Amino acid sequence: AWMTYWSKQFSEKDAQTPVSLRVMGRLVVQVSALADIKQLLKARPDPLERTRGFYVATQGTNHPGLFNANGAQWKRQRRIYAPAFNAKNVEGMLETIVSKANALVTALGQQEEVPVRQWFQYFTTDVICEVAFGLRFNCLDSSGGDEASIRSRTILKNMTEMFDEVKLRVENPLAMRSLSLPIWIQNLFSVNRKRNEMMKKLNQYMSDVASDRLHFLKKNPSDAKRDLLDQAILSALNEPEPVQEEKLVQMLASNIFTFFVAGSETTANTLAFLFYYLAQHPHWQDAARQQAQQLHCAANRAAPTAKDYEQMSVVKACVIETMRLHPVVPFLGSELSREGFRFQGMEMPKGTILVGMVREANTNPHRLEDPMAWKPERWLVNSDPASTMIDPNAADRLGIMPDLAFGYGPRVCPGKRLAELELLVLTTKLLCEFRKVESLPSQAGMRLDEGFTLSAWPTMRFGEGKDDYQELNLAFKP
Repeated sequence: AWMTYWSKQFSEKDAQTPVSLRVMGRLVVQVSALADIKQLLKARPDPLERTRGFYVATQGTNHPGLFNANGAQWKRQRRIYAPAFNAKNVEGMLETIVSKANALVTALGQQEEVPVRQWFQYFTTDVICEVAFGLRFNCLDSSGGDEASIRSRTILKNMTEMFDEVKLRVENPLAMRSLSLPIWIQNLFSVNRKRNEMMKKLNQYMSDVASDRLHFLKKNPSDAKRDLLDQAILSALNEPEPVQEEKLVQMLASNIFTFFVAGSETTANTLAFLFYYLAQHPHWQDAARQQAQQLHCAANRAAPTAKDYEQMSVVKACVIETMRLHPVVPFLGSELSREGFRFQGMEMPKGTILVGMVREANTNPHRLEDPMAWKPERWLVNSDPASTMIDPNAADRLGIMPDLAFGYGPRVCPGKRLAELELLVLTTKLLCEFRKVESLPSQAGMRLDEGFTLSAWPTMRFGEGKDDYQELNLAFKP
């Protein structure tokens, strides 16, 4: 919030001029112009790296993962994992995504009030665990009684609590800085003690999964599944310079954590924002439902393909507009790792923090009419709600980049295709199976707001106090 405030207060005219601040003695440069943000993101991973503060705040395992590694360590992991996210492999995940979407339909049909963020996270967790690690977590088991479901919801609960601890650490700079110190100093802070206890349990679970799969594939390489973990193990075993087994297990465990977080939290939050807006805009909900029914509910047709979902223009426009207004990552920060980097005609000292303001880049009032309004028509041909085609030139025409939260350049999120497919599949499926999605009368008069841990999530605020909010709940009418 404070970064947004200073960006708007001290930038000239359209908030596109970089803002320089001193924060605890360090130079922080906030950038809101899209072209400038893209220039910075292309300068990753060298000389711009993940910030040390970001690494400490998100540190989950004993080894950096693809999400927070830097330098040669990141390059090697990217090389190992990138092939697993190619278009063919993602299309191969469609069957699992549809299966989990059907399970969510069943679960929601049994409820009058749905805490959407929670149930969307069950969906995304079940998807990512199966396609990434070959594990059936069964979060969507509506009875919640089988062993896998109980275990998975316990792990998910631990993860959610850990996200809350991340938020508290970010709000407490001393606690966050202490994480780079010996464990006994870390544990002087109660927030760190809770975090370390949870991470010990999660690390053990993830390391066991990684170690078991590694040993199995060393003996049975021909039995590898198509999930990301097996593909990454095979890729690592075929590296010109093989990774030492202990380090490989640590790397795999760290990325189980990375994909679990990135693959469940962020997509679930986007879905929650999306269905809030569909409930608020019934004419768009009806238009998207009509398109969804043509795809999903038509008799005597083959199962939809990934390409079919890509052509859902109205659904896609609603998704894109939601990502523009509510990027799950509102800002992208990097730290300058060496001297000599020039930006905006100035030479920046080593250690400078450069922050790309994602939301500000996509809500510039000098480029967009009514930038804070949810208007899917921006993305359709001729801005026509009746159009059945996405305008491929809309982003350039509007001078914005709605999917900027996925990153840009070398460190763009490798799971972008998977996340987009999940969004399209589940949205079309829910709209087809439920005749109406509505807001609850009990939340009438409340305003939409955001909470933030590792990503932004929707809340319904009824006052200005710190705790004056509720989780977003919606009604799905069969």
